[in-house]
Order: sequence, then C-alpha cells, then structure tokens
Amino acid sequence: MSKVNSNTTGLIVEGHIGTWYTIDRRSIRGKSFYLLEHEIYGEDALAIIVDSEGKLILDEISDGFDHEIIERIIEKIDKSYIANEADRRAEIWDFR
Repeated sequence: MSKVNSNTTGLIVEGHIGTWYTIDRRSIRGKSFYLLEHEIYGEDALAIIVDSEGKLILDEISDGFDHEIIERIIEKIDKSYIANEADRRAEIWDFR
C-alpha cells in the first residue's frame, strides 16, 4: 500500500522540516509522483516531489510539474533502472 496519495496530509519527509501535503500528482512511466506543499508556509516555501513511498525525488520546486521537472524525473527513473539492472546482472554473474 502506498504511503502517499492525492489526499495525503501531515507527511514528514526526510531532510525537510515540518509536514507536507499533496497538491498535485503525476504518473510518469507507470509510477506515481506527488507535488507537496509545506503545511505551515504553503506557497511561500518551495515545493518538493516524492514518490508513492514518500521518498524525496526533487526539491526546491517552484513551478510544479513543468516540462523541465518531468524531464528530470524521467532522467532519475532511467538512471535508477540502469543501476538496478547492472546490480541484478552482477548478482547473477557472482552466483555462477
């Protein structure tokens, strides 16, 4: 079950002070990402983006899910896939 959804409030995000709530959601390459706003400072603070588990993906977001931010998320997904695939292959080779 996901830790974060479209109605999340009171979320504590590692490396960030205070609590956060969801203001937008995007599905990118089959994964959900959430734009969060600070519960006290709201629009006066820069937003952050987390995945469905609440893991910080990007911070210091000022324009929501704009084209640049979506491209940065895709880049992170691709790098993560490549790293995971390399780890998986290394494990297979180690067992032979």
